[in-house]
Amino acid sequence: MKHSSILAVVSVLFHNVLGSGFGHTCHNINLDSWKHDGLDHYYLKADCVECDGARDSHVQLDLGGCIANRNGQMVPAQGGAFWRSCGFCWLSGVNLTCSCRNSAGQAVLTQINLNDFIGNHCGILHC
Repeated sequence: MKHSSILAVVSVLFHNVLGSGFGHTCHNINLDSWKHDGLDHYYLKADCVECDGARDSHVQLDLGGCIANRNGQMVPAQGGAFWRSCGFCWLSGVNLTCSCRNSAGQAVLTQINLNDFIGNHCGILHC
């Protein structure tokens, strides 16, 4: 019982280390978008350190696969497709700010720290 509890804690900590903190190993971090069906789809672009530490990879990550809009607030969520109800987004450092609709249909400015749930593993961004 004691060992399984320790293993569970280590597993969560290991996932959190791999699953966040990309801002510490990536630079030239930018936000870009493309239009599809009249909606802006946002993706993160960066140069991230590979496992050997000797070089960087130019990588990108579709943020729609990482973020959802929950009543006007952006939250980490696999396959969240936040772009369906958020727009006019910009990036400041690792903080993403967007205008998102809440359940009443009102536009609300909301911000999320991408460093909390996006990681760089060997030059590949993931959430």
